[in-house]
Amino acid sequence: MGGCQSGLQPKGDDLHGVVKRFHHNLRWKYNEDAASRVAPAHSADFRDSLEDLSKDWNVTAWDVRKVEMENEGKRAKIRVHLTHYSLTSPVVQEDKIHEVWELFDDQWILTSWEGGPLKVPADEESDPGQQAKPSEEAPPKKPAEGAVRDLPDARTGD
Repeated sequence: MGGCQSGLQPKGDDLHGVVKRFHHNLRWKYNEDAASRVAPAHSADFRDSLEDLSKDWNVTAWDVRKVEMENEGKRAKIRVHLTHYSLTSPVVQEDKIHEVWELFDDQWILTSWEGGPLKVPADEESDPGQQAKPSEEAPPKKPAEGAVRDLPDARTGD
């Protein structure tokens, strides 16, 4: 699996294509698209972290260094070399990221990310198969600009 390359055109929902597209989306700040590949239980927090970072965090390169398949090809442990910088610091950082991807209903979902400025908590106590499927619990979409929406009730928080 290659890293950040020109002509990036992943095909299908195979692991290779999904991982390439996910990191491409991180690099170019397509936060909604990147978060849509994170386990539903952690997707909203991941998207919020990306939005908090996106004003001054920039990914310059990424490279998949190692892929270990487990669970009869339904789980992948991936080590990624990520190069990034923040506008608040002149230092380019290089981090070793450890990701876990799992196959649910023929879709690869990121269930764990360790290293670098982001984190997806690994839920080791529960069976990953018991997590909500992406089609059941997609991250909430942002309202369209100028859209009218209800405000929460100040008394109840609802």
